[in-house]
Amino acid sequence: MVSGRSVTVSAPDLGAQVEGKINYVGSLLGEQNRAATVRATLANPNGAWRPGLFVNVAVSVERFTAAVAVPESALQSWEAQTVVFARTEEGFQARPVSTGRRDAGLVEITTGLAAGTQVAAAGSFVLKSELGKGSAEHSH
Repeated sequence: MVSGRSVTVSAPDLGAQVEGKINYVGSLLGEQNRAATVRATLANPNGAWRPGLFVNVAVSVERFTAAVAVPESALQSWEAQTVVFARTEEGFQARPVSTGRRDAGLVEITTGLAAGTQVAAAGSFVLKSELGKGSAEHSH
């Protein structure tokens, strides 16, 4: 964890939630539980947030918006390239792409695919297999 990261603190007993920022991260880890002390600054205008209150804390690790993202299942390796199968009027076409960050089963596409392009996800392996059959037939 890093000082300055955003946190969301919620208290089920209060039915309240507040945003804050980490302002201290302890350097010592507990030997048994690997826990460290972390302090965050929260707004407390009504004094409802008090010591001993049970809370849930979510720490933002990183947020970003990807212009183009596809399910991981849409990616295939073909002839030493990473490709996705994009829908065309004739069916599907293998398009080489460059990938970026990955999160929650999605992969950022940095080059090779326009936003809004439909791609094959679950069936992309079958399309790759068909592509392989076509190149095997032409190699004779």
